[in-house]
Amino acid sequence: MAKQLALTDLSAGRGANMPGRGQLERGPVGAGGRLGRADRRKLWLPYVAAGVFLGLIIFGFLLFTYPVGAQGQGRGSPLYQIALLSSFALTVLALRPWVDFRRLFVLPLGLVLALGWCWLSVNWAISPADSIRRVAQATLVPLSTFYIVKSLGYERFMTMLRWSLVGALSLCYLAVFLIPEIGIQHAVVLTDAGNEGTWRGIMQDKNTAGSLCAVTIIILLFDAGTLKRALRAILIVATAIFLFKSGSKTAMGIVLLTAPIGAMVKIYNPKYRIYLLPLAAVAAIAIMLGHDLVTAPFRNAIYEPLSFTGRGMIWAGLWGYIQDHWVLGSGFGSFWSIQSVSPITQYSEYEWVRKAVFVGHSGYLDLWATIGLPGLILAVLAIIVWPLIKVMISKDLSRRRAALVVGLIIFCAGDNLTESTILSGDAFLNVVLMFALAMLHVKTSVVPPIVDRRRHIGAAS
Repeated sequence: MAKQLALTDLSAGRGANMPGRGQLERGPVGAGGRLGRADRRKLWLPYVAAGVFLGLIIFGFLLFTYPVGAQGQGRGSPLYQIALLSSFALTVLALRPWVDFRRLFVLPLGLVLALGWCWLSVNWAISPADSIRRVAQATLVPLSTFYIVKSLGYERFMTMLRWSLVGALSLCYLAVFLIPEIGIQHAVVLTDAGNEGTWRGIMQDKNTAGSLCAVTIIILLFDAGTLKRALRAILIVATAIFLFKSGSKTAMGIVLLTAPIGAMVKIYNPKYRIYLLPLAAVAAIAIMLGHDLVTAPFRNAIYEPLSFTGRGMIWAGLWGYIQDHWVLGSGFGSFWSIQSVSPITQYSEYEWVRKAVFVGHSGYLDLWATIGLPGLILAVLAIIVWPLIKVMISKDLSRRRAALVVGLIIFCAGDNLTESTILSGDAFLNVVLMFALAMLHVKTSVVPPIVDRRRHIGAAS
């Protein structure tokens, strides 16, 4: 009888206190599942640190570059560098390392090795001063992203990120209709040819605007949090319209590829991971068989200058340098924008490439040219390949979170075929990629997290 009563009490307690499917349960402190006063006080600095960092990354071009068309010079200004460094200091303070210094060591080993190689390349860099400055920024950005996710926890961070992106999209629309001289793209170099009149909003260019829209769509598709379905649908449609008007073909194409892959991950059950090995073998064979078909357009672009809206002219110079320096490269961040000592002045026959281009428009070629083949392999394995494998074999990662991480990584990896953002410091997609890695690797937060019961009751909504 006593056992029966105990079971009845336990069931009643569960019914009264446990949240139902689809509800959010607050951390395990305080009355009623709410955070205690001490924990709430700990949260204000993480929120400030995250807000400042996201503000700099998303709105940095608008705040620090004037007049429009300066093509990133504002982000290179001392004022911006000081702001970014101050933001990093805030993320460190938000982590409260004096309580437990081990909180500072959050980067996964693979990423540490890749960044370590970048630092090592300073020794043979063509311009050591530029190399040190850029590799320092490339290190501070992933540290900042991991510290933010560690201090806030996944759910709180995702709420901030969602609304930051929605706010940026709103400002982009306002810029297009109220300040068209800012909100609408104007051709500057050959790669912009034919894009006059495309929308960029408050972003640096149409491609960055396209990336912003694509990332927003991926987040709304796979982890919209507590957003109502109607609002979620409206936001996705509004974002898709801006993406289309941006004319960013790369972003449009890759987000269409990413959506079904993320959907498959969302319904994937980790207990079937034993089947991944034969599937991976089949995929590897398919890639080898289709290698020539897939890579032909990019190889041909080196010999067809006008292909990929002029990127072929840029890649020809990069590839010429890589052939002569394929092992070590020029040193991290020591190829573009280093004035007359830049190798592109010797390896490109096109004056506009030598004088008006600041990136290689291919993240993989840029990495190969700067940190050599060993560095490229390290970076791709640490930032793209291993994280995707880790998602597939993970037993404790929720399906929505897994789908989001895979979607963001695949989008960023695909975008780097024609854009250069991977390990590019504060570039928007590099920051997104680092946040995706943080969502995957950071398991605990400084303040008791918001626990989403949907992620622990079987289904992945």
